[in-house]
Amino acid sequence: MDIVEQILRTVTEKVHRAPDLKNMRQVGCLMSRGDLIVGSDTGPVHLAAAQGRDTIILFGPYDPRYYYPIGHRERAVYMNLACSPCRYRTCPTIDCMRLISPARVARLCDAVLNNEPIPPRDLTPRKGAPT
Repeated sequence: MDIVEQILRTVTEKVHRAPDLKNMRQVGCLMSRGDLIVGSDTGPVHLAAAQGRDTIILFGPYDPRYYYPIGHRERAVYMNLACSPCRYRTCPTIDCMRLISPARVARLCDAVLNNEPIPPRDLTPRKGAPT
């Protein structure tokens, strides 16, 4: 079972998996209608954030300090591994994404949808950080 299916089974609110879409106009239309958009650090999630939708962004190889959801650092899910951020699109393990817990994402979804306070997260990557 993939991470999306695990999250869908864990979240207590009514959720839907996005259908396959043919173009960015359809993507933009769909993103404008969601109460909460969850996805990896890609164009559609940033499009949703630009439209004012609540978003949760799952970060892997890119630095969330530069790309977190507009005004909401606490909604960036980031593993902060020793190799992060690497900016590589190919990796033999992809641990930065694979180790994101579906339960963690589901709890964050529930908190956002229920307007619960979410403590800010430290998004400082370990790689290249001062010692």
